[in-house]
Amino acid sequence: MVMPMPMSPSTATCPTRPGFIHFLERMNEGLGRFLGLAALLLVIVQFSLVLLGAIFSYGSIWLQESRLYLNA
Repeated sequence: MVMPMPMSPSTATCPTRPGFIHFLERMNEGLGRFLGLAALLLVIVQFSLVLLGAIFSYGSIWLQESRLYLNA
């Protein structure tokens, strides 16, 4: 007796609501990309704040505020 191969979650579809699952997968992918870019932007802002403060003795209020709001 041959056992069928299990379907991976990306290829499995729900016969009752395939459009809704496709919508959730697209929304999840888009949200993941957005949050990944926001995290990268947060690292760049923090790095520039440390660099400006340590090397050039310069503080920027708008950079500190952007770091605050990127964390929210």
